Amino acid sequence: MKEKGLVSQSGVFFNFFLGLGIALSGLFIGKSLEQTVHHLKRDSAYVKVKGLAERKVKSDEGKLRIIFDLAGNDIEELIKCATENLDALRKFVAENGIQSTECFEHAIKILDTHADFVPTKHTPTPPLHRYRVNWRFLITSNDVDKIDVIHQRLNDFSIKQTMKNKDLSPVYTIPLPEYEFTKLEQIRAEIIAEATQSARKAADQFAIDSKCRVGAIQHADQGSIAISASSMDKVKRLRLVTYVAFNLVN
Repeated sequence: MKEKGLVSQSGVFFNFFLGLGIALSGLFIGKSLEQTVHHLKRDSAYVKVKGLAERKVKSDEGKLRIIFDLAGNDIEELIKCATENLDALRKFVAENGIQSTECFEHAIKILDTHADFVPTKHTPTPPLHRYRVNWRFLITSNDVDKIDVIHQRLNDFSIKQTMKNKDLSPVYTIPLPEYEFTKLEQIRAEIIAEATQSARKAADQFAIDSKCRVGAIQHADQGSIAISASSMDKVKRLRLVTYVAFNLVN
C-alpha cells in the first residue's frame, strides 16, 4: 500500500514537470514567433513613389526634301528642263555648305499618262499633258541649323527657277524640315538616374513624416523615355516617369 502511494506521488511530480516544460516551451516559441512576425512586418514595410525626369535636347539630325514636278507633251523638252533644274539645285546646295555625301537623289522619273488610259464616263478623254516628269532630292545633315537656313533660302531658289522656266510651269514642293534626336541611348542612364533621385527625394520626405528611414530599393518600374515633340521641332523634350518602391526601416 505504501509502495502504491509512492508511485502515485512520482506520477504527480512527473506530470507537473512535464506540464511546466510544455508551458515554458510554448512561451519561448510564442515569444520567438512574435519576434519573427514583428521582424517580417518591419521588413515588408515599404513606400512606392513616383520619380520624374525631364530634359530638353537639341536634334542632331535634320532632313529636308525637295520635290520637282513638270508636265507637258514634248518629252525631250521636259527632260532637259528637269535636268537643268536638278543641276541648278546641286550647285545651290553646294554653295550653301552642303556636302555631296549629305545629298541623296532619286533618278528622274517619266510617266506617260496616255499609255494606260481607259476612258470612263467621268474622264472620257486623256489628260491634257501626256507626260509627267519628276525627281526627288533629299538633304540629310547633322548640322540642323544649316538645314534650317537652306530651307529658308530654297523658297527664293524655287521662285527663280520657276520664273526661268515659266513656259513649262515647273512645280517645286518643299515640305518643312524634319528633325530627329538620335543620341538617346547615350544619355539614357543619366535620365534614369535623375528619375530615381527624384523618387528618392519623395521617399525621404515620406520617411521624415512617418518617423522612419528609407532603406534599399525593393523594386522599380523604370518605364520608357517619351519624346514629346513633333518631327518638325528642332528642340525635343524628353520625359521619363519611374515608380520605385523603397523599404522603410524603423
